Amino acid sequence: MPEQRSTTLDQAALQRLLNISAEILGQLDLDRLLASVMTGAADLLDASQINLYRYVVEGDHLETWIHLRAPESIDRLELRRGEGLAGTVLASGRGLRIDDYDRWEGRTPQWPPGVTGPSMAVPLRRLDELLGVITVARPPGSPLFADSDLTLLQLFANQAAVAVANAQLYAGVTRRADELSRLYQTSLDVVSQLELEDVLEATLERATGLLDSRYANLRLYDRDRGLLFPLLRLNQPDASLQIPLKPGEGLSGRIFLSGEPLIVNDYDHWEGRSPEYPAGSVPRAMGVPLRQAGEVIGVLAVDRTGDRPPFSQDDARLLSLFANQASVAITNARQVEQLKHFHLQQIGKERLDQQLRMAQAVQAGLLPDELPAIPGWDLAGLWRPALQLGGDYYDLIPLAPDRWGLLMADVSDKGIPAALLMAVARTLFRVYASADDSPRVTLARVNHDLVTSSHSGMFVTAVYAVADTRSGEVRLAAAGHPPALVVRQPGQVHPIRVGGMPLGILEEAAFNEHALQLQPREGIVLYTDGITEASDAAGEQFGPARLHAFLRQSQAPSAQLLIAALDEAVRTFVGAAPASDDVAYLVIRREG
Repeated sequence: MPEQRSTTLDQAALQRLLNISAEILGQLDLDRLLASVMTGAADLLDASQINLYRYVVEGDHLETWIHLRAPESIDRLELRRGEGLAGTVLASGRGLRIDDYDRWEGRTPQWPPGVTGPSMAVPLRRLDELLGVITVARPPGSPLFADSDLTLLQLFANQAAVAVANAQLYAGVTRRADELSRLYQTSLDVVSQLELEDVLEATLERATGLLDSRYANLRLYDRDRGLLFPLLRLNQPDASLQIPLKPGEGLSGRIFLSGEPLIVNDYDHWEGRSPEYPAGSVPRAMGVPLRQAGEVIGVLAVDRTGDRPPFSQDDARLLSLFANQASVAITNARQVEQLKHFHLQQIGKERLDQQLRMAQAVQAGLLPDELPAIPGWDLAGLWRPALQLGGDYYDLIPLAPDRWGLLMADVSDKGIPAALLMAVARTLFRVYASADDSPRVTLARVNHDLVTSSHSGMFVTAVYAVADTRSGEVRLAAAGHPPALVVRQPGQVHPIRVGGMPLGILEEAAFNEHALQLQPREGIVLYTDGITEASDAAGEQFGPARLHAFLRQSQAPSAQLLIAALDEAVRTFVGAAPASDDVAYLVIRREG
């Protein structure tokens, strides 16, 4: 009978995986971590041989990273795609299980026979990055691996890949800690400057000290003239200060064109040397690009005398890190210089736009997120400013059980001033609205505070009503606002004109009040003049007559659909003409 192989993971295996993963994920030292990965894989899968191969991107091959109990003759191994077990996994990107390595047709002759029996391998991958391949094996004649073992190995490899990536990152950070410490002090003096000349001088002085150099120069690209101009030089021949370079010309020109660091340790014999530099004046040279927002804006170059060590790739990396800081400082200094002359208005506009976006979010937050659910009543509202900010708004204020304050208001201006006064008025209405006060008393109190506290010259029109949602009684007062419209069945629209001075003009203004009764299937429409005064391209307004006619003919089954249809009618009338005013709607209906 053929051997039965489990295809599912048992609870004990998963618990072992959890314990081993927790141990390796807690390690940051790379060498100790790799050793733990070896022993963890051996314990998890009862394997005698473990090999971890590192993927080398440059050569597209695998090389031995660390192994556990591999044959003595195979201390270091290099495998190409498709070669051996690990190379096959590299080529396919999938795990592989074989029962007898010696009899497997894909075995590599580099591996000695007679030492490896059942084997498995899976890729070691973190997200989309391939780190390597891990293989596990048992001696010949040992129990075979099952499909569940391959799944378990892949789960373990996923955890190991995360741990290895973290440890590599930690090792890189540790390795660069000393460099960063030196860079910090070096960059601090540069980035603390705001004047362009001071920044350039500090950049050259600090760069030469950081790279054990004596000479340095800095060139920035002039887009209008298409040339790299030397802005400053340190200890270089005087003639070099006047030499502009085309992109691709000389050391700096080539760096600017390629966007990559360049090292020339024998400048006199370099085919790209600039003839403007006297022979022997620049023995060793190195330069890196200066970038702003990913775009090369110039080149920072340093020189060394012939008796100093040649520049290395580590030197280039260190100068690149410093150049990143210097680029920020140079960019900031250039912007400060330009701001003084050209960009005051632009920067002010950008800041204003940002503030407007924030203010718009704040203002939108002042409107009800959702209208309350009132049994027996149907409510809907809509607000749309003509600019980023507006002065129209509506509100529903809970006063007591079965009593609600209904508010529609419009500030006489638009934009930021209107939004600010709108916020003040909303707060005052929220403070003074009361179940015991009539609408006209609330308007009077809000008006008094607006007159005494605001000197902007703006005013607020409003309709404020108190609705008894149990009985259907509504008491309503207005302050210079378009009249509320009572929609009765069938097709009857009645404007409620109660007069009243706009808020914020006269301190002792008086307000009238009107009471009405809403029967089932009747409602009130509150709106701002941005609807009736909406104009088409010829300057004709939508007007009250069109509004009344629409409401008389509307068959909308809900308040929300009524507002949507009305707003669409207004938009269709206006057409391509730009919005001239804010709009707001509030509809409350008593259900039948």
